[in-house]
Amino acid sequence: MQQTSYKLSPAERKGVAAAAVVLVCSIAGLIYANMPQTPEPQAAAEKTEKNAAKPLSDGLTAKRAADKPVVPNEPLPVPAVAPETEKLYRQGMNHARANDWAAALPLLEQAAQAGHWKAQNNLGVAYLEGKNGVPRDDAKGCGLMIQAVTRYPDFHTADNVRMCLEEKPGIDGSGAAQALKPLAQAGYGTAQYALASLQLYGGGKVSDGLYWLGEAARREPAVMQQFAACFGQRTCSREFYDPAVAHSVQKVLRRGKPRSWWQKLTGSLFSDSDEKTQQTADEYVRRWQGLENHALAAAVMRETGLEKPSE
Repeated sequence: MQQTSYKLSPAERKGVAAAAVVLVCSIAGLIYANMPQTPEPQAAAEKTEKNAAKPLSDGLTAKRAADKPVVPNEPLPVPAVAPETEKLYRQGMNHARANDWAAALPLLEQAAQAGHWKAQNNLGVAYLEGKNGVPRDDAKGCGLMIQAVTRYPDFHTADNVRMCLEEKPGIDGSGAAQALKPLAQAGYGTAQYALASLQLYGGGKVSDGLYWLGEAARREPAVMQQFAACFGQRTCSREFYDPAVAHSVQKVLRRGKPRSWWQKLTGSLFSDSDEKTQQTADEYVRRWQGLENHALAAAVMRETGLEKPSE
């Protein structure tokens, strides 16, 4: 089965903060191919066990680290699809791959209306991109992506929703946020990531959005960079803007590796910070150096007061 990832055009990405570039660039165009949904459960469990065995280097006790054990990010069961709906989807995608959107559109519309999450996601991309024969409609495109992530929050649908809401402000995601909350509370990292995006960019409570982004970062390594960058972007959160946290987490994540071009860029921007901010960042690095992602995210959440979401 195929799924499409949405990539914004260069003009649409113009205002995105430099620290988020790496995550946006990770979605390389429209992909009509089989893609992995989530890490294999066994591999995730092995990674969790390996991380748990490593010593803490910031003075945290083993008990504090074990307060919120990391749940292996097992994939959600794929929702059942009626055979006739699956047939509509496959027929529509055959036309889409041939760039015959006049024929693909009605078939994918029918499949999407019947709840086919991949049809919803792919159709959302088509409306956002204004594919051949498809009228461009940003609100409808984002709305379809929100439907898809509510139906099945894998990493690709969650990241599509994040980019869509971040670049198309004013779209309400509160209804979908409520639908995803039980899955996020159950410990599914992709649902946590989707819920965070809906709350951060879809009109929800920013502190809750950052909380769920931090929880997702504990389970999804690809989210950790965005979690760190959020503290250095006022577009993500004015209330929790803290360049010292952003800079120090990025440094810890490098784990001794040379800085990439975008890390050099953000580092040069940070170099203009005042002496007190620099000292705070240095202290964070001293305390957090050596922590694996799950422990690092937990430490940042404690430091910034994001340990509990609102009721």
